[in-house]
Amino acid sequence: MGKFVTPQQYFYLPNTVKHYMDTEKKKYDKRLNKLEDELEKLKRGVNNVSEAESCQWGNEDLEDNPDEEPLDMSCFLAVDNASNIVAKGTILMDTNEEEFLRVMLEICLHREALLPVPLEEEFIMEVGDAIGQILSWPRHLVIQCSDLVVLFS
Repeated sequence: MGKFVTPQQYFYLPNTVKHYMDTEKKKYDKRLNKLEDELEKLKRGVNNVSEAESCQWGNEDLEDNPDEEPLDMSCFLAVDNASNIVAKGTILMDTNEEEFLRVMLEICLHREALLPVPLEEEFIMEVGDAIGQILSWPRHLVIQCSDLVVLFS
């Protein structure tokens, strides 16, 4: 603040709270009206043919490019053999080359079971202590839930 600058100009304080609230309300009303107009356009559909052609999906597009990964990445985690399930988790990274998968452990079934690959730097050796952690788990001990649905169907 100097010789010719008032505190009102320097800090840009509104004259009254009501004036400030009115200007904010006008801005939000304008934005709301714009969004409502866009929503109305979407409800009415596409206006011209070129837009319609770019938005259409055919069944042949979906059949030519099938998903390689299943959408459901949840899995059961076993220790020692595949029948000894100790936890449930989610597969985070699946590369076909590695013998270990990166999984996040979400639900523990047997707290005292030892992890196949413990996190020694964090002193996590048991399944019960690894909830919420990202772990390396042997591929042959990870059973995807989507595979179980196919087996029991």
